[in-house]
Amino acid sequence: MNENKLGQIWLSELLEHEQVHSFRDLEPEINDKEITTIIFSDISLDEDKAIFLSKILQSCGLEENKYKILSQCYPFKHLKNAFPKLEYIFLFGMNINEIGLNLKINEVDALYFSEIQIISCVSLSKLEGQAQLKTQFWNQILKPIFKK
Repeated sequence: MNENKLGQIWLSELLEHEQVHSFRDLEPEINDKEITTIIFSDISLDEDKAIFLSKILQSCGLEENKYKILSQCYPFKHLKNAFPKLEYIFLFGMNINEIGLNLKINEVDALYFSEIQIISCVSLSKLEGQAQLKTQFWNQILKPIFKK
């Protein structure tokens, strides 16, 4: 069996078990070509979490029309194709493997991969409830990236 056929079988298995979603489900909008930041969260955003996330993104200097919040995981390579100006991916309460990257990253950490800064953090609920963790996330992860 050739490598391409194995890849198709593997992807169909992942899609069937809803571990990763098809790029066809992404449905890019017309203005998505200007998106620079994708945010994934493991929880649905109620009003309080949306406000908290908005404050984080504002403190990073990210413009609201330049980011997109997604609740489903998509393969990294499809994200790069759908959003040609992509610079940052935030993973709140999610593992980097969920976007199809077999890389090691700590629970609160950042790494630069394929011209994209990937920022990993605990869930928004956990982050919001722990002042020391919020300070660590800002001082050790976000500030060095966004306050150059």
